[in-house]
Amino acid sequence: KVPLKHLERVGRAGGSQWLALFENPKATIDRELFLFTNVYGDVIEGGFAMDEAAATARAKAEIERLVAIKKLAPSWQPPAPPKLEKRAVGTSWEWVAVVDNAADAAHPRLWVFLKPYGDFVAANHTGK
Repeated sequence: KVPLKHLERVGRAGGSQWLALFENPKATIDRELFLFTNVYGDVIEGGFAMDEAAATARAKAEIERLVAIKKLAPSWQPPAPPKLEKRAVGTSWEWVAVVDNAADAAHPRLWVFLKPYGDFVAANHTGK
């Protein structure tokens, strides 16, 4: 048996869903499995938490999207390689990508927050 680590209700495309995160402490790779279910318990999507390479690519894609919709200055593109860390959030965690941009004097650092499975949470210049 693999114990349930985290359960939360999340809003995603297609409506409200439940996210269940399981962790297998005996596994050497793919320790965390996530499942999205609808309100009836039917599994909609599942998979393993992103690795560092996937989180890096995902963070860069979000920065490019934010530039395209004019939420970030054009100087943020192409994004520099981010420094990644895992940050505890309640009983779960998030990927935090920190990107520096010396060309933006007013906001030289950007934090991009991603769920373990890749959903974008937020981006800001405060790190909070």
